[in-house]
Amino acid sequence: MGKAKHTAAASSRRAGVAPGQSDIAAAAKAPELKFYTLKPGDTLWKIAEAVYGHGHGDKYHLIFEANKKLLLSKPGKIFPGQVLQIPPLSG
Repeated sequence: MGKAKHTAAASSRRAGVAPGQSDIAAAAKAPELKFYTLKPGDTLWKIAEAVYGHGHGDKYHLIFEANKKLLLSKPGKIFPGQVLQIPPLSG
């Protein structure tokens, strides 16, 4: 058994990656999940402006796509208390 562990560690070193290092790097690169609880008067456009910044309301479709199952198929079908996942703004 000890030989198998030694071989796995050695192959990791040969590849230039310390054991467990790739897991840490992947976790560091993974975007943090964000959530938003809808309030009265919210729209997906307003939420996009609030979370992505002024001038980014047109990114509402990212929020819709991330929550498609919850929102069914119509962005206007939202109500206070729903919790939406907010995907990262890429690029």
